[in-house]
Amino acid sequence: MSEVEIRLVSATECLPLRQRVLKPHLNLDQCRNPGDLRQDTFHLAVGTHRTPADFQVLGCASFEMEIAPAIIPLPIRAAKRWARLRGLAVAPELRRRGQGRQLMREGEKHLKGLGVEALWFNAREAAFEFYQSLGYEFCGETFVIAEIGPHKVMYKLL
Repeated sequence: MSEVEIRLVSATECLPLRQRVLKPHLNLDQCRNPGDLRQDTFHLAVGTHRTPADFQVLGCASFEMEIAPAIIPLPIRAAKRWARLRGLAVAPELRRRGQGRQLMREGEKHLKGLGVEALWFNAREAAFEFYQSLGYEFCGETFVIAEIGPHKVMYKLL
């Protein structure tokens, strides 16, 4: 594999991997997140260049500015600026090689630069251990998202 790079990309560049990894039961357009096109949302991808002009997305994550849900306990919820992680996906053949960790670290760094103090998201049960290893904490009960499975809200002060 050629050298891996992390860069800002468009939401559209994330869609094929989101569909493949997170929502194979949906068509490509249905894999868009509600906040994908907002000006304060950004999308990161880790990938390689097949050619100088062709960036191959191997992992992606989207970060939207969104206040914390009421389920997050005070005083944590009192942080002034929150963001939400949406759609972290890494190609299955490349999992456990650090791409997801790189995306999260770069996303956290970018958020801090924007003055964001905390990050939250709905984590899939299969990823609980991964997010815990990055310092994220659970809150609330497990809930099920139809056709996807069990989730819990997770959060972290940045």
